[in-house]
Amino acid sequence: MFNINQILEQAVEKEASDVHLILESKPMCRVGNVLVKMEGAPVLKEKDMYEIYNYMINGNNIKDKVFQNTKKLDMIYNYNGNNFGVNISSSNQIPTYTIKILNNEFSTYEQLNLPDILRKMTYNRQGIILVTGQRNSGKTTTVNALVRHINETQNKKILMLENCIEYNHKSRNSIIIQKEIENDYETYYDGIKNAIKEDCDVLVVEEICDRKTMEAIFEVAEAGILVIGSMNTLTPSKTLEKIKSFYSEKEQSQVEYSIKNLIKVIDSQRIIEGKKDEKELVSEVLVLGRKQENISLIESVAKLYIENKITLKQAKAQLEKSEIDEFNNKIMKMRIFQKKVNV
Repeated sequence: MFNINQILEQAVEKEASDVHLILESKPMCRVGNVLVKMEGAPVLKEKDMYEIYNYMINGNNIKDKVFQNTKKLDMIYNYNGNNFGVNISSSNQIPTYTIKILNNEFSTYEQLNLPDILRKMTYNRQGIILVTGQRNSGKTTTVNALVRHINETQNKKILMLENCIEYNHKSRNSIIIQKEIENDYETYYDGIKNAIKEDCDVLVVEEICDRKTMEAIFEVAEAGILVIGSMNTLTPSKTLEKIKSFYSEKEQSQVEYSIKNLIKVIDSQRIIEGKKDEKELVSEVLVLGRKQENISLIESVAKLYIENKITLKQAKAQLEKSEIDEFNNKIMKMRIFQKKVNV
């Protein structure tokens, strides 16, 4: 029998982010941005793919029914104290697997070095906080750090709607209820629409990818709930473009009104390689209606460089050529400010 646990152990040792199991290929894992073949692993055959499926499902009829009906399934698998996010999909009627190695420890707001404006925004009674970025940009980690902060410092009822529950929160000063899409609600829309009836103060929506979900979020935010959501968009401007693209030309004034009055902040983040192969978080922040609190990508990259966390080459790799002069000016101003502080 194919030993999936052995593969996962190797992936954890390599500090991989994902494992890929595909028919007629050797298991591979992603280390940084590179796909690496797993040492000593055999080429996967059809029999192996079904053995992995049966092992992962473990006789759970509900999960099996979801996969048979939709040809996709998201689940959490625990082995040897580590949690793994498992996505099962279908290729030519045969299961295929993408397994994400999850960070099993809660990162604090301070450990992630998140922009302080995000922490401040969690004290709003209503509105929308958006955390955006491409895949593997740390969105889930950031959202859960914000939830942890609210849980420890405020007295709220927090409802979390997730594809898979990666982090299990324990209620502290707040009450936290975590629900999975497909298991507890059929869609995000269903969960969001029920949030008002559940009398929650804070609603977390793991994925916003269509108009129906966005409209429901606008509705509950207007009704007095603070919503924390995530989108797969690279920058704040791209995020706003994406939201507007859900609506027709005739409806643009309507959506612009909702954006202006309900969205408080957009934090677009990316993970970059730093010195000594350390991963560093870079944020670009748009605070709607409070331009002076915005944080540009150039400013975030310059700060990491001044803090000696990234090299000049690594810093410039994140910027367009047209942004280099502004980056150099920003560094110069930061150094002057540092000297004044140290005097």
